[in-house]
Amino acid sequence: MTKKFILLAAVLLFFACKEDGENAASTAPTNQEALVKEPTSKSTKEENLANLKARAIDEGDTFGRVNNSLGSITKQFVMSNRMKPQDGKRSIFVDEKFTIIVRHENGEDVTDLKVNLKNLNQQNGGMRLIPEKELDDLPGFAISVIDGKPGVEVIKNGEKIGEERELKIFMADRSLIEQAVPAFLQALNVVHGRT
Repeated sequence: MTKKFILLAAVLLFFACKEDGENAASTAPTNQEALVKEPTSKSTKEENLANLKARAIDEGDTFGRVNNSLGSITKQFVMSNRMKPQDGKRSIFVDEKFTIIVRHENGEDVTDLKVNLKNLNQQNGGMRLIPEKELDDLPGFAISVIDGKPGVEVIKNGEKIGEERELKIFMADRSLIEQAVPAFLQALNVVHGRT
């Protein structure tokens, strides 16, 4: 008797699931419907092209292109600051002469790393990843200064305390670094006239 009951329940369950699946399949969009539809009218295509051109940065606007690339790093810093607020706030700024400041604010201490992008080595071997060796370490990347060029000024609370031969940037998570590195390289390539 128990075997018959289990068999009957299994058959009913099978048919109930099959009906639900058919209803779901009939309401779900087909592969063609799920694809993004291309605009059919010529005016819509022209509007999209006009919008794209309006948002594009002019090839000759070197500062705008660099600022846009570094804006991506700013977003990564914002996410990093949210992930590990105990490590302080990090930010990046650039001026019209392509001097950048990477700022680290931790409590009352403010440390700035100041260097001109033109002094950084964008060639192969000029950049390296910095692994997190200890549990509390932050991952990062470093860009070396071109030989013979002024180095990275280290300024703590408004007073220059030294100069380094690498610019080091740290974030809360390796995935943020993976997104920041291509943006930084793009900025370097633009400044050095490589793109």
